[in-house]
Amino acid sequence: MLYDYKCKECSTIWQINHSIHIKNPVEELGLSCTSCSSTKIFRYIGNYKTATLVFKGSGWAHKDSMLDKLGMPKSTQNSPEARKAMKKRL
Repeated sequence: MLYDYKCKECSTIWQINHSIHIKNPVEELGLSCTSCSSTKIFRYIGNYKTATLVFKGSGWAHKDSMLDKLGMPKSTQNSPEARKAMKKRL
């Protein structure tokens, strides 16, 4: 897996590919900052203000409201016909 890390000393952000099972990359991989060689690093998730969350699959609100707009009764919105109608719209 590809992970982003950020240095607490100089704020450098870089990526490294390692196993998901690595708990402490400083000890297990000898990981340090690529700019200042500091071992005060952490796994960087990114800027939360610009993060996007996308729900996929049946049963999510935007799909339900779309089925309402198509005139699909609530009782049949989880039917195979509803799924076909959704695929045609998306």
